[in-house]
Amino acid sequence: MRKLIAAFALAAGILTILAWPGAADEIWADVDGHTVRLFHWQATYNCGDLVLADIAVAGERLVFTEIADHVMPADCYCDFDLDFTFVILESGDFVLEVWYPHLGWGEYQLLAEIPIHIEGPSVTPSEVQVLQSACGGWGPTAAPPAPGPEPSVWSAVKALYR
Repeated sequence: MRKLIAAFALAAGILTILAWPGAADEIWADVDGHTVRLFHWQATYNCGDLVLADIAVAGERLVFTEIADHVMPADCYCDFDLDFTFVILESGDFVLEVWYPHLGWGEYQLLAEIPIHIEGPSVTPSEVQVLQSACGGWGPTAAPPAPGPEPSVWSAVKALYR
């Protein structure tokens, strides 16, 4: 009986991990001129990951790739709310592809294809800016905090010894 329970628990755990990312994810984009804001709510990553991103233009496709920076890998996974902002140089109709690293470690999977329209005079492209919630997200109705002033280059440890 114990072997049967252990086998069932192992199978359920494996199926949960394989199906977990993408199951509750919410992904959408807002466009204002050339500025694109991409939201990925309930993105599952290792608790110690810092999420980065890259954007590439491939014809009429904008290939957006989330990247897990394993700053402090932990033995847990969290659902984070992510808010990405970037500027696209070109005007026109595009399909924004959102690629996600399975649990931050595995192969990339396509999570969404979002049609967007970018208009206006050409502008200088920007790097992707990321706001990442604490583990658990900002909540179902909460918006991400507004970007604040540039962070200080002095850490709290350095400040204690000044």
